[in-house]
Amino acid sequence: MKRLLVIVLLGLAVPCLAFGQAQTVQPPKPNTWHWEWDGMVTGKPAKYRFTIVEVSPTANTTKVELSVAGGPWTVTAEGKSAKVK
Repeated sequence: MKRLLVIVLLGLAVPCLAFGQAQTVQPPKPNTWHWEWDGMVTGKPAKYRFTIVEVSPTANTTKVELSVAGGPWTVTAEGKSAKVK
């Protein structure tokens, strides 16, 4: 599970850092990882939010949300993963 988390972290951090975007990480609840960063969508300011919830030692859920120009948060992707043998 930790290896998957590191891969996901690198997948998010590298593009954000490459484009000079600010990124924050905060643990709002136990077993929950939460990131937010700023960006642009079609020339408008946007905020992104990515959340991982560890539902067990071998499974987690993920969610990506987007808010454009201060609008409502919209879920753009959701997923589940589980450790395999």
